[in-house]
This record gives sequence, structure tokens and C-alpha cells, in this order.
Amino acid sequence: MVKRIKTPEEEEKKQGVLYIVSTPIGNDEDISVRALRVLKNCDLVVCEEAKPAIKLLRKNNLSCEIEELNEQNEEKKTQDIIALLEEGKRLALISDCGTPVFADPGFLLVKTAIRRNYHIEVVPGASSLMAAIVKSGFSLNTFLYAGFLSRNSEDRMWQLKHLRDEKRTVVLMEAPYRLMGVLEAASKLMPNRRAYIGCNLTMHFETNHYGTFSELYEKFRSLNFKGEFVIVFEGNYFTETRERDYKPKPRFGGDRDRRDFKPRGRDSRNRSSRGDRDSRDRDSRGRNSRDSDSRDRSPRGSDSRGDRGPLDRPPIGRDTRGDRGQLNRKSRDRGSRDRNSKGKGSKFKKSE
Repeated sequence: MVKRIKTPEEEEKKQGVLYIVSTPIGNDEDISVRALRVLKNCDLVVCEEAKPAIKLLRKNNLSCEIEELNEQNEEKKTQDIIALLEEGKRLALISDCGTPVFADPGFLLVKTAIRRNYHIEVVPGASSLMAAIVKSGFSLNTFLYAGFLSRNSEDRMWQLKHLRDEKRTVVLMEAPYRLMGVLEAASKLMPNRRAYIGCNLTMHFETNHYGTFSELYEKFRSLNFKGEFVIVFEGNYFTETRERDYKPKPRFGGDRDRRDFKPRGRDSRNRSSRGDRDSRDRDSRGRNSRDSDSRDRSPRGSDSRGDRGPLDRPPIGRDTRGDRGQLNRKSRDRGSRDRNSKGKGSKFKKSE
């Protein structure tokens, strides 16, 4: 008997498939063609809440059986849904809005399906996280998604203290009724930190707010806003860290310790070093002037660098014979006066 080879479609249907389908976050037109095709052909839609799921299906003229999976029944329902995958069912996991599992129920289901080697496909779509961080204007090279903060005010303050020192761009998501609690705590811990708040993203009444945490706190106190929002604030690298952790670098050309570094400037020089430098300058000027005088007074034609001839005289004013230099200069000066007084050709005689 020859065994028939099954087609890929039959093999996939036997194994079962779990689709993770992204839905619009506000604007109904953001659903993809692929997402509609998957929802149309699946056997069961696993949703977070029944009401938003029914609204989505009716909006797109779809009808399908639904099953709720949320925080209250996640452990029990996960086993039931895995049993459906074993039967070869095609299941579509959706959330109330956005991408499932991302800050929504369904993580245990996906983890169990991966461990049991069931086929999983992700159907991407609209994301409030990416919409907010792109519109914030902050650095996108690296960023940190911090998720939802604690409901307890003390724990929330502790979390924000640690996020304050984060050098990457930080993204926060919160429930609509906890916006003022987050802004109040952030305005106390980092009042001058720049932030962005995107409210009701992708909707026709979307609003975007920029400023420091202190400015945004005062602004939303008067707005009395209630709705979906995402908070993005700038990393600490650009603000407090630059001022708090700054250490002056040592000058080039030495192995001095940082503690010995003194910034350049007239006021930073002490008097002792300035006095030493002035004395050195005076000595160098004195030496240069004496050297120039000796060069100017030396006889012309003589080679000062080599051996002097018999007629070469030592430079006037230079002590070449030790202690007798002063006496020799006086005798030469007296002899020159005698020659001038006796006339040409006179001998060295004492004048009367």
C-alpha cells in the first residue's frame, strides 16, 4: 500500500497555527489587508475583551467564533486553547488595540505554543509605542520601554528615580486615570527633563504635547485630560549627567593627577609661580642683552668663533682674566687718552 504524501496546507492544518494579529490603536483604517484575510479564514478569534472584538469584526463585515483570554482566566484558558491547536485549529490572537502580548494578555499562550513547537505567525500593524517615539523627536538609536509603572505612589517614585539616571530615551505607558500621578512624581524628581506626551494617537482628535515635566504637569492640571496616552522623555545623557558627572581633563604633556588640574586663566595663577616666571624672564633678558653687547663691541674682521689673532682685543666690558679685568680696562682707557693728547705716532708716555 502506497502512503499518500500530504500537502503543506494539510500538514499545517493538522498541526494548528497561532496567528498574532495586530489591530488598529484608534484609527480603524490602520488594519492591514493581511490581518483581514487571517481573521476571515481562522477558526477562532482569541480576544482580550469580547466587546471590542465584536466591534472590530462587524466593522470589517467578518463573523467568527470568539474566546476571551485575559488576566482573570489566562492560566485555565491557555490549556484549552493549546488543546485546540493540537486538533489542528487555526487561531488568531488579538487584543483590544495594537499588538497582542505587548503589555496585554497572551504571553503564557505564546510561550507554551513555542515550547510545544506549534507554528506561530505574527501579523504586524499599528503600534502606539513606535508612533510616540518617532513623533517625540528624541534619539532613536537606543531606547528603553519601561512599560507600566506601579500603582503604588512610593513604588512609582522609586521606579522613576532609577529611570532618571537612564541615558537612553525612555517610553512609558499608563492607564488614562494615572497620568497626573506620573507627571507629579516626574516633576519633583526631574523637573527640567524634556518630555513628550502623545494623547489618543492616530485618532482625528489626537493631541501632542512637548515641554519639561514641570511645564507639562502645570499644563495638564488645567486640561483635565482623560484618554489613552504614551509618555516619552529624553535620556539623562543630555541633561543632568553632563553637569553632575563633569570632571575637567588634565592638560596635555604631563602625567599629573586630575586633582592637580587648574583651569587656564589669569586669576588661577598663584603669585609664587608668577614671581618665579618673572625672575626667569629677567635673567634671560639680561643674558641676551650682554651677549648682544659683546657681539656689537667685538673688533670687525675677527673670528669670534675660532682662534683670535695677535691684534684681536677682548670685548670691552668682558672679564677674561678673572679679578684683573677691572684694572685692565682702566689702563686701556688711560692709554687711549694719552694717544689722543700726544697726537699721531706718539709713544705711550705719561702726560705732564
